[in-house]
Amino acid sequence: MKDVQDDFYEFSSKTSALTRQLALAGIAVVWIFKTTTITNHIKLENELIEILKQLIICLLFDFAHAFIPTLVYGIMNFTHRVFKKKKNDDEINYSMVWTIPEWILFTVKVIFLLIAYFGLWNYLQQKII
Repeated sequence: MKDVQDDFYEFSSKTSALTRQLALAGIAVVWIFKTTTITNHIKLENELIEILKQLIICLLFDFAHAFIPTLVYGIMNFTHRVFKKKKNDDEINYSMVWTIPEWILFTVKVIFLLIAYFGLWNYLQQKII
């Protein structure tokens, strides 16, 4: 079971890192298709604005995916150390309910990335082909 858990953590960490990198790469691709007016205003087509919004939302969920579990595990750590007098080597039990926000945030950021890349793919097909 330990090997399965280690593999799970390794692949979910890789997925998170790749999601972040792909979201930033998507923003770079969108930026390539910007136009600049004579008055130095940047213009994007509506399709690109929607894709950009989805990528930014993906990055916001990526941040939340790192921040919210930090709060949750920090609270659990504080509670077990201060109120239950647990030490580093002590075993603790906690409800899997505590991990639900982490799973939701992980899933949502991947979904927003996939939606954005699907839109980006369609946009590129229309413009390039």
